[in-house]
Amino acid sequence: MGGRISYGVYLFHIPIGAIIGKLYDLPGIAFVLVTVLVLGIVTTLVYYFFEKPFLEARPGFRFADAG
Repeated sequence: MGGRISYGVYLFHIPIGAIIGKLYDLPGIAFVLVTVLVLGIVTTLVYYFFEKPFLEARPGFRFADAG
């Protein structure tokens, strides 16, 4: 599962951290835990409702027989 959401983590980790930092005054470890939890939820939802349908809609690829 980690590989499937890794691109979303790459894209969203800074905006989500910034939003949580502005909304809540959390101590360091609480900030990290909340950010990781929210990041996991957001990126999983983005994968299943956005990325996965596009990936499944792509046409398949097959090499032509060399024979």
